[in-house]
Amino acid sequence: MPGDTRFFSSTLILLLTIIPSDGFSQGDEHTKLVGHLDFGEYTSDIWGYTDTTTGIDYALLGARGGMAIIDATTDTANPTQVAYVTGAFPSFWKDIKTWKNYSYLVSEGGSGLEIVNLTDPTSPVLIKNLTADFTTAHNLYIDEGGFAYVVGANTNSGGLIIYDLTDPENPVRTGQWGGDKIHDVFVRDNIAWASVLSPGSIVVIDVSDKSSPTEITRWVQGSSTHQAWLTEDSNYLLVTEERVGGHLKIWDVSDLNNITKVSEYESIPNVIIHNVFVKGDFAYISYLVEGLKILDISDPVIPGEVGDFDIFPGSNFANNGFAGAWGVFPYTSSGLIFVGDMEGSFTTARFDLYHIITGTDDEIPVVANKYSLDQNFPNPFNPETTLEYTLQNSGEVSLIIYNLLGQEMTRLVNEVQKAGNHQVTWNASNVASGIYFYRLQAGDFVQTRKMVLLK
Repeated sequence: MPGDTRFFSSTLILLLTIIPSDGFSQGDEHTKLVGHLDFGEYTSDIWGYTDTTTGIDYALLGARGGMAIIDATTDTANPTQVAYVTGAFPSFWKDIKTWKNYSYLVSEGGSGLEIVNLTDPTSPVLIKNLTADFTTAHNLYIDEGGFAYVVGANTNSGGLIIYDLTDPENPVRTGQWGGDKIHDVFVRDNIAWASVLSPGSIVVIDVSDKSSPTEITRWVQGSSTHQAWLTEDSNYLLVTEERVGGHLKIWDVSDLNNITKVSEYESIPNVIIHNVFVKGDFAYISYLVEGLKILDISDPVIPGEVGDFDIFPGSNFANNGFAGAWGVFPYTSSGLIFVGDMEGSFTTARFDLYHIITGTDDEIPVVANKYSLDQNFPNPFNPETTLEYTLQNSGEVSLIIYNLLGQEMTRLVNEVQKAGNHQVTWNASNVASGIYFYRLQAGDFVQTRKMVLLK
């Protein structure tokens, strides 16, 4: 099935390429340190949870002895551990997800499915360790409908086990699929994308019938297939290879009868890529010894490295390359990026492609909740489009248009405005067709969106 391949190394992407830095907590001009906490215990997976009552973003960090809960936003420069849930068995390998006010954790230590009530993150309650179906597992995913998918377990040949989380404290097993030992899984719209380390396959599974999943197709995409994540339009699948010299591969999966590889990416040769997550037009990668890498995937055929943050101070060959950034979580309400590393530390960073971040760490604020920048309409457009936004408070406002190279095209707004709803029209009669970005800044609030001019 593989078609034409276009290979892109970060050193070949012009204009937007970020040159990697050496040393701890080194970022480029668009990616900067916000906060850091030395944890003092081996850590692995990281996920996030937002307390909707207080608005505080918490990191859920898988530690060898349990799960640490870290307040990342009350004092952004100084993240604070507020709680620790001790695990039934210690384990170096953990995976964490959330559903409603609960966290779900699996590990290779023997604790089954661990369920924790996070209604008060400073005082979490361990509900139970569900061990009836398995004791060890490698990964889990929770889809938009509230179903949990556990893979790599010590039962069912390491395949897929599905749970209904309608009662979050009492998951009900609904079905299973046992064709391969699965390492990681991603699920959207009742399709599971299963990563199989050996022989390096992606297996696509129809899970619309939770009691009887069925395989749709599969292909060997390379070797050591570790993890996969879909773009937000579900047309492309990003796949990581957990091996020395492994790449990120991007596949066009819009037609399951004609799956085609469209591009590849590597940071530098002979290091190990681990996990990838997609938010908007960007892919956030935990690249082990290389730290956090951020790619612009607005055109998946030409991925470009636009952000870099190195959290690992050691050699690229430390522990045979299995060191540094295990996981990354870019989905916080505050805009912070969580990074956890295996050496026992937690780091938060902020990324803004169209703004050079300066100043000290404690000047980087939490994004306000009542500001907003809407998608332009119409989109695509020719030649005019309307941009609407909402301001919580009066103050200085700028609304700037950029091209794909990050060059400023025009400033639509640059003045003091009152709180409330606003709109402005952009006439692009004298501008070439293409992808453009518009960026709103109002006080501490910053948001960027994409639009398409099609003449």
